[in-house]
Amino acid sequence: MSRPTRVTIDLAALRRNASTLRLQAGSRKVMAVVKADAYGHGAVDCAQTLSPLVDAFAVAFTEEALTLRSAGIDTPILVLQGPHTLEDLSVMSAASLWPALSSHHHLDWLSQKGCEFEQVWIKCDTGMHRLGFMPEEMPAIQARLSQLGVTETVLMSHFADAESSQSALTAKQLDRWRAVNEAGHGHNNQGSFSNSAATVGNIGPAETWVRLGYSLYGGS
Repeated sequence: MSRPTRVTIDLAALRRNASTLRLQAGSRKVMAVVKADAYGHGAVDCAQTLSPLVDAFAVAFTEEALTLRSAGIDTPILVLQGPHTLEDLSVMSAASLWPALSSHHHLDWLSQKGCEFEQVWIKCDTGMHRLGFMPEEMPAIQARLSQLGVTETVLMSHFADAESSQSALTAKQLDRWRAVNEAGHGHNNQGSFSNSAATVGNIGPAETWVRLGYSLYGGS
């Protein structure tokens, strides 16, 4: 026997969460992650609610970003998975999206298409092992981007165990991050490492952006 089920999304609570986290972020810019239909909360409604409170959005795939653009969301949008095909890169450029580049295929496509982007994000794998260039690759990556005429870049990584302030892995990731930046490969001194847990726990490094996902929707 089926039973009626209804989910109520409290957008006022979403606004309060975002305002609280914005204070926690301090001077850093705030990126709201609305991938997977805003974790099942409704990406368009959530993005429309959050637009006045955040500096940018992040989604996983280009299609998710295009849905937001179709709904009139003109806030900057980062595509975390980057392009999946050569043509995908052109679509991203036409929609004024920010691609996250994490593989040499992405750089090859960028050189072939010659697409222009306001900003390109470069993912460095400091220990999460979910996409990204290795730290020792960063000098070559930076050199290739310069050859391609890409100047506005943001270096990004992702904590694997930010929930634990005493995590040995977190300490190693921070060491790798600092080494990349101290070597001068931090891409215009713009960076983004902290996720929700790192922002709330205040364990992130000096950075330009924080990326908030689960915490916006009430997770802890």
